[in-house]
Amino acid sequence: MPAASLQPSRLVLYERYENGLHAIVTELADKRMGQTVPVLGDVTDRDRLDEVLVESIPRFSFTRRRTSTCRWWKAIRAKR
Repeated sequence: MPAASLQPSRLVLYERYENGLHAIVTELADKRMGQTVPVLGDVTDRDRLDEVLVESIPRFSFTRRRTSTCRWWKAIRAKR
């Protein structure tokens, strides 16, 4: 399911590399996808990821690739 089909009012973009994050933010701004919140971080840094997830409280989580951390987050979300 593409994020655009959900018509989000806010997207929290979590990316390891600043250049990649900037490119995504720029592309989404061109498409008028609502508010974008760029956040630098690595999914293998669980403390940082927890911090961002607690602050943003996402309704949906999209990932580019499957990692053990992503499976861990899905398990945590299921317990809420």
